[in-house]
Amino acid sequence: MYIMAVDEHGTINWPSRTKTFTYGGFVFKETDKQEITNQWLRIKTELCGSPDVELKWSHFFISDDQSPLLSLNDRRKQLLWALNDLFMGEYYIAPITQRIRKDQAGKECFKLSSKGNTILDKDILNVGIIGQFASFLNLKRSDGEIWLDRLGSIKEQERMQDSWSKLRDCPTHNFVNQKAKFDFHRNQKLLQKIKKELHFFDSKVSQIIQIADFISGVIWAASEGEEDYLISQFEYYFPDEISKKFLLTIK
Repeated sequence: MYIMAVDEHGTINWPSRTKTFTYGGFVFKETDKQEITNQWLRIKTELCGSPDVELKWSHFFISDDQSPLLSLNDRRKQLLWALNDLFMGEYYIAPITQRIRKDQAGKECFKLSSKGNTILDKDILNVGIIGQFASFLNLKRSDGEIWLDRLGSIKEQERMQDSWSKLRDCPTHNFVNQKAKFDFHRNQKLLQKIKKELHFFDSKVSQIIQIADFISGVIWAASEGEEDYLISQFEYYFPDEISKKFLLTIK
């Protein structure tokens, strides 16, 4: 069993002050949950002097008198050390984050809210990262679950659950041809490797969701004004060919 732990950053409104929206976090083996949690607690102890604080991506990018960091000097170096400790550790975790440039997205990425405002259509956009997770599970011949940070209301969580259930299980009969029908059922079979129930957790108490917030938040913050920093780190962590493909999406 693999878990995809995700959080979102940025606003879905457009136009807005921010130009980026990210949704994602990381994938890990369920059996490694405690070891990865312990690793994160050690990182917080090293950087903050205590494992009990909620360490967030913003503490490395935004000056904050309430920051739990022991030192506010060289925060980027501290950030890189934490990333390295997570991804180069003994237990396997893989980053998985969807990054959307609102100022470059096509009109099909947006919809009108109930108040008539233009917003990102998360139900459509999130299909990409869910599809990546499903393909990953297929390669691993395993099943998976999706864990998320608790949303602003129970109603929004129920709406998101309903949208996912329809994507995962509901048949469609208006196929253009037999190939379209075959592709739909093949892809839906992949999606069904992910369990139907979404799980929502409070990031203040869930260390796993804190890690997802940290990873996705770093990418969001870098995308909002420090793309060169983000690019340099992807070149460090990933092979050249993968980095080049990433650079094409960020420009």
